Amino acid sequence: MYSASAPTLEEWRDLYQGSRSFLERRPWDWLSDSQLIAVEEPDTKEVAYCCILGAGGMQYGLLAYRGTTGIQSYAMLANGALDEDEALLVADCLNFYLGDREMLLPEDREVHKALNLRFRGRGAWPIFRSNRPGFLPVLPTGQEARFLSACLEQTCALIQEASSGLPLPKLPSGSALIARRRNRNGNWETTSLPLPPLSSTPPLEVDELRLQRLRRELPRARQTWEAAVQVVAPIAEKGAAPYWAWLLMCVDQKTGFILAANVIGPEATVQGQLLSTVELAGLLPEEIRVTSGLLESQLTPIAGVLGIKLRRAKRLRELERASKSMKGAFGGP
Repeated sequence: MYSASAPTLEEWRDLYQGSRSFLERRPWDWLSDSQLIAVEEPDTKEVAYCCILGAGGMQYGLLAYRGTTGIQSYAMLANGALDEDEALLVADCLNFYLGDREMLLPEDREVHKALNLRFRGRGAWPIFRSNRPGFLPVLPTGQEARFLSACLEQTCALIQEASSGLPLPKLPSGSALIARRRNRNGNWETTSLPLPPLSSTPPLEVDELRLQRLRRELPRARQTWEAAVQVVAPIAEKGAAPYWAWLLMCVDQKTGFILAANVIGPEATVQGQLLSTVELAGLLPEEIRVTSGLLESQLTPIAGVLGIKLRRAKRLRELERASKSMKGAFGGP
């Protein structure tokens, strides 16, 4: 029924009780989803950057973005730097939200039965999930359940302080957030924590000798390619965490010809896939067009070395046609 790393029944009970208190407190009446709260995990000192859902009246819950990768994914989502499929691949967060019965997993129902929990109605079922980059959402582990419980509890504590008229600490100059953490005495307190620095351009993640060889040996062609990350399908293999199979789709803008579409998993990089594509094509295009800010930043180091122009576009018509055909074949999201 439960794996060794799964939450205990007591940890599940704390999580459901914490979510009930969170909903009763209605923190979205005080904070919008653009106002983050930092919560430091007492044991590991990992920081979650908590985003409250509910101000728009459409979805209620809390997203706890973990560490630097988490806040980076939040920033990209908030800034519109991601294509739709990329959003499935970069999120690093723990989340609680209210959903429908159809969204439950068998494991959720087992917990409900064990704790004698009852829910009824549309959008009334508490759902707890852990998202890691490249992987499908899964139930939290015991440590993750404790961390998410702390995020729910400390968000409520902060709202209680604010609603009671207690002054919140002044944020220092620069990028910082109101935070909840334990002091030396082991008591939770309201303080501030700096935001981690966010990287704008990823480093090279490919073999530089391979990169220089392609620059020397491949001919240049007056071609423009359209490129985007495409999520193909969820993959569940026995004994392994379920993940999203994806590809870097490159399409010739003039002919609509799909240059490469190798389905890969979470361990691959878009930089490596671009090199595989130019090797397969046997040439270097003059220009590559993308709509995603993330993809632009990922390909910038490669394009610079290969002498390929990289350009943002509002729309990629040939790639959209190819994408519809690909998703129809694979049954992607």
